[in-house]
Amino acid sequence: MASVLCAWAICTLAEVKTWLGITESTYDNHLEYLINAVTDMIENHIGRRVIARHVDGTGTDIVEIFSGDGSNFHYVDNPPIHDLTSIAIEDETAPNITPSADEVRWDATSGLVQLISRVFSVANPLNCTVTYEGGWTTAPVPIWQVCREEVKRLHKIRAENMELVLSISGQNETVSYVREKGLSEDAKAKLAPYVVRHFA
Repeated sequence: MASVLCAWAICTLAEVKTWLGITESTYDNHLEYLINAVTDMIENHIGRRVIARHVDGTGTDIVEIFSGDGSNFHYVDNPPIHDLTSIAIEDETAPNITPSADEVRWDATSGLVQLISRVFSVANPLNCTVTYEGGWTTAPVPIWQVCREEVKRLHKIRAENMELVLSISGQNETVSYVREKGLSEDAKAKLAPYVVRHFA
């Protein structure tokens, strides 16, 4: 079967199968769907992308629009900055700023973008745009580990529920169970250091 794993998945299928001790390919598509789902859940929880992606077929740049406040700096919403693509201030006579050492300094880890000789001017609302690749080249180990653990947890829940359904398939009974949604509390605790905190 063709792979359904997204290009920015936090874990690979091989990593998850090794973690689960699975060698056969029976569950490959199911596991890839789980990896995709857990990747989405993790990104939604921490409020940022994990694996950086760009307009080269592996995703899209982040286009962040905000109102200028007269300062010469802005903290992006999805650090770290993997690459800074462009900056624009629409009400300026020269609206496009080249992300070069002469024009802009930026700190990948914190997400700070600092203009050298200009400011994010106060004019029209939502007049400034920063376009960038947000995320890591490879996931930090704690996030990668959470992804594997959550895929294992969800795979186990599915397997147990399938066994429960099959065990009474010949009887006139209805099986009800609580589907666990979202990340476990343990996963959320491990991800806490990576949750985006906006600077005042």
